[in-house]
Amino acid sequence: MDWNKINDAYDELSKAISALDGTSWKASKSEVQSQYSEIPFWILIFDESDLAVVHTAFQTEFAKVRDRLEPAQCTLSYVFVGDDEETQIEYFMDNDDILADRTNAPIGEMPTKVGRAKDSMFHPLTSAIGENSA
Repeated sequence: MDWNKINDAYDELSKAISALDGTSWKASKSEVQSQYSEIPFWILIFDESDLAVVHTAFQTEFAKVRDRLEPAQCTLSYVFVGDDEETQIEYFMDNDDILADRTNAPIGEMPTKVGRAKDSMFHPLTSAIGENSA
């Protein structure tokens, strides 16, 4: 696996995704987990986010570098955070899943709720618009 090539592509993608923080979504986080050949992304969505629009924005940036990221696989989680609860709205398990056509497959149909820990990845941010901005 050519980690120099993968890291260069990851840096490009990470910058492009971060540039959309505060516009397409509230905030984003990502990291390279070379021991698993995986690059997870977490996107904190706004309260009123249209997930189809959000996902299209992510897909657009991801498609530009996908070939250079492989064989590493990316995962993607869309997260909603309230005051006391964190909800994973959608999870995409690999590169193909991220880029799959979602025309007939609605996003966010089976959210998973968990309590919100004080050391949560997005703490102290919530999904509220205009509140505790990124």
